[in-house]
Amino acid sequence: MLSSQCKGEYCCNFSIHSCQREFSEGWITLKGGHRAGFSGTAYLRDGRLETIKDISYLNIRISREHKGISDFLFGIVNKRTNINGLLIAGPPLSGKTTFLRDYCRNCGNSAKTALIDERGEIAAVYNGVPQNDVGFNTDVLNGYTKRDGIEQAIRVLSPEFVICDEISEEADIISNFSCCGVRFVLSVHCADLNEAYNNKTINNLIKSKAINSIAFLEGKKNTGKIARECL
Repeated sequence: MLSSQCKGEYCCNFSIHSCQREFSEGWITLKGGHRAGFSGTAYLRDGRLETIKDISYLNIRISREHKGISDFLFGIVNKRTNINGLLIAGPPLSGKTTFLRDYCRNCGNSAKTALIDERGEIAAVYNGVPQNDVGFNTDVLNGYTKRDGIEQAIRVLSPEFVICDEISEEADIISNFSCCGVRFVLSVHCADLNEAYNNKTINNLIKSKAINSIAFLEGKKNTGKIARECL
């Protein structure tokens, strides 16, 4: 049985320092786009989480691409000239990241696209190479915070689409840059329209018109399937 130290070193390809940021947050992206999540004892410095020690459990998430699941929605949305931004919403385990990845593939194969992959779950970059197909014309900003990634992408990469996963408190910067001729495609934990209007971040995006279309996924019993589109 591997010791806790060996578990971490093995997942980091025996180079923990090169994966320090991810390791400190309790996860590592593996070759092939798979992910190892850790649980153990938090090591704090100045009241902030610095790393994890005494790793006790590993949770391996197998990455799978489902190409084509976003084709229908992309075909509808891309024909509309009045769509400022699209929100992919759904409860946990509804397939938001899988759906967003495929939507990014469609965007990147048709236009200049910037993918802000803060946690490495979409492109699954390994040694600088995306393990998943995110589109031929997609620039991947891997490991950037959403705020830093959005700003850098729009200032230096001139994308037509900007794609982010699991937004939370970035409504202000998204609203500001949505006036620059950029279409945002975002995902968020949200089960229905009622929850959307009660979510401060989503509500601000709707009010600013940065988002004017929402696609709700059905849920874990029908992963990656659209229940309805509204707005």
